[in-house]
Amino acid sequence: MQRFVTGAVLAASVLLLAACNDDEPNPAANETTSPAPTSSSAPTSSSAPTSSAPPTSEEPAPTEEPAGDPPGTECETVVMTAADFPAYVFIREGVVPCSEATRVMQDYYLALGRGEAPGAGGGGPVQVRDWTCTSGPATDPGSTCTTADGRKIEAEIEA
Repeated sequence: MQRFVTGAVLAASVLLLAACNDDEPNPAANETTSPAPTSSSAPTSSSAPTSSAPPTSEEPAPTEEPAGDPPGTECETVVMTAADFPAYVFIREGVVPCSEATRVMQDYYLALGRGEAPGAGGGGPVQVRDWTCTSGPATDPGSTCTTADGRKIEAEIEA
């Protein structure tokens, strides 16, 4: 038994020394190493990069807001007036995104509800960002907002 252990230690020492020798290749050293893992036995990680195609120039670039809606467009979103009546928003002149038109009208009605509108009827004018907004008399309910560059939106109130 002692001979077997001594022989095994001697063989391991020879292999170790041979592996450390950079001058000569040692095929025996390669035989004792374990084979490289294959792709099927390689560990996977959830953080490994996925292979996705790079974006092409054909894809449209995302924009913050659409270019706008043309005159005559009725916006889908209904806003509520200061008196809690529904108002339907329309683009009347120029190109305005409906998202902007409805936001301006809603902000205008909120300002009216806070009492920020001058005049006896409290219908304005009220400045909402780049827009100047006013409301008509009770006999002709509705509101109009305009900009210096000629854009115009209106809200028709359903009483």
